[in-house]
Amino acid sequence: MLPTPNAQKSCLLAQSIVRKSPKCLAPYYGAPIRHESCQTTEASIVHEFLANYHGTLISDFYAGYDAVNCKQQKCWVHLIRDMNSDLWVAPFDAEFEAFVIAVRNLIIPIMEGVQRYGLKKHYLNRFKKSVDTFYQDVINQRSHSELVIKYQDRFVRYQDSLFTFLEQDGIPWHNNTAERAIRHLARQREISGSFHESGARDYLILLGIRQTCRSQGKSFFKFLLSGETDLDHFASRKRQRKERDLLLISRYLGSPVAPPGVLDNSPLEEP
Repeated sequence: MLPTPNAQKSCLLAQSIVRKSPKCLAPYYGAPIRHESCQTTEASIVHEFLANYHGTLISDFYAGYDAVNCKQQKCWVHLIRDMNSDLWVAPFDAEFEAFVIAVRNLIIPIMEGVQRYGLKKHYLNRFKKSVDTFYQDVINQRSHSELVIKYQDRFVRYQDSLFTFLEQDGIPWHNNTAERAIRHLARQREISGSFHESGARDYLILLGIRQTCRSQGKSFFKFLLSGETDLDHFASRKRQRKERDLLLISRYLGSPVAPPGVLDNSPLEEP
């Protein structure tokens, strides 16, 4: 899913999928979705597409994304999943178990803060001191465990992109939304076995429109039947009708003040 490039917007990237929203506000309601078919999964495609991008890229740990010249946030879900998998493989590695516990003690209070206050840097900035202490006491210490060394190197390599969500408003700590957007494609591939290039383009266009309508709370079929070609314009007209209806109801009930959010003060016909 590759959206039209637009600076100062945040995007989510997972494999061949990118999703943008105007302010990257969780949970990405209203974000436009666009799918593109590519002949290769090489990172050069992403680099070309995001060449003039200056927002925040949210992705997994595929090394090809590292060279993208923009602010990044790495997905903590992928990191936690990797550590859990290695913990199952090496259950008797006491040093690695202690390392995982230290990571848990760092990240759980942060996640609780996100649940309580939202993705607001005003509240999350307070955890930066805990992050600094974690790096000093855990990451920068010598270890004899190969797994601990592996993840110490990983934390050092991605130190600037693991905690971006503490420094910027509305930046999520995972790319689950992008992962969910391509889940439909994975299921369809299991059913169909493969995609033919002749029909794939139209299918991906319709899928992107349908998913965008769903994320914006609009009817996919009403949009198709409307003859409109711009989802944002279609949405604005719908909101305008709703605001006009609210204003008419307000006048009918004799309310001296128009309902909040009504910006259109042009003359209206009485019912």
